[in-house]
Amino acid sequence: MHWRRKFGAPITKLVSSCSLLLLLVAVVCAIDYRQLDAQLQERTQPAQVAELLGSVATQVDDELHAAIEEAGATPTAQQVDDLRWLVAKRAMAEVNEAPPSDATRRAQTIKTSPLFRDPGEKDSANWLGSALERLSNLFQRKKDDSESRPVRLPSMGGGSIGWVTPLIWVLLAGAIGAFLYFALRNVNFAKLASRKRKAVLEEDEPDRTLDEWLAQADELAKQGRYREAIRALYLSCLLKFDEHRVARFVRADTNWEHLARIRKSEKLPPGLDFDPATQAFDRVWYGQRDEGLLDFKRFRFWYEEIQQALEVVR
Repeated sequence: MHWRRKFGAPITKLVSSCSLLLLLVAVVCAIDYRQLDAQLQERTQPAQVAELLGSVATQVDDELHAAIEEAGATPTAQQVDDLRWLVAKRAMAEVNEAPPSDATRRAQTIKTSPLFRDPGEKDSANWLGSALERLSNLFQRKKDDSESRPVRLPSMGGGSIGWVTPLIWVLLAGAIGAFLYFALRNVNFAKLASRKRKAVLEEDEPDRTLDEWLAQADELAKQGRYREAIRALYLSCLLKFDEHRVARFVRADTNWEHLARIRKSEKLPPGLDFDPATQAFDRVWYGQRDEGLLDFKRFRFWYEEIQQALEVVR
């Protein structure tokens, strides 16, 4: 323990300095595809797109680098669309996969590491242990003061104060139990269940074809109504499964009931997982938490992935 207190602080500072240096190198070298995607949205001319991508060509992966080299300084309209799509896919991958190279996550990991803190402070981190120790010392002092008196306080276990710790734990458990009891009493489980049972389509909403939902998704996205556009894309996915006889679309069913039928279908292509899209839809539509254009692009990617997988097994 003495060597930890003596050498802990210098070692911690050394490790922290090395970690922060590595983090700085990662920040300088890494490219943010989401920022690059946003910058591409502001470029409307092929020459502007080529100039922007040419400036970062050495920092991207091999596939995107090859596409940039092939397009050159005067790319065609199709090459510009392909380049935009490649960058958008990588921007979505940064959000979906949360890679270890993400500078923010690495900084949080370094800060929360035990090596980042002074080992000498570790002994005082347990507040409950410190409180029990202070209580024990208090009772011990009272016991010592009363030893010279003719009347002594009754004790258990031959004068020990072993009953203090169990008493503290009982009181703590009681407080936690009371908190959980009152918290659960205020939870409206019926309301939560009702929300889960709510169908994807409203009762008075008209039936639309797959192409109509896709057109509506694009129109809503142009208006900046991304949450509604995402719902239109999710319904397009369900109708695409229905079109290929994977799972029947029932307008009165919830998104989770549709997912259950899709999972059980024998015609579902191997490796095609519709769970992430359903979970994201639940967050966006029922939880009312969306990331705007990025979520819309993510659902567009899922729809095209489903379309390609179903076309292969047709």
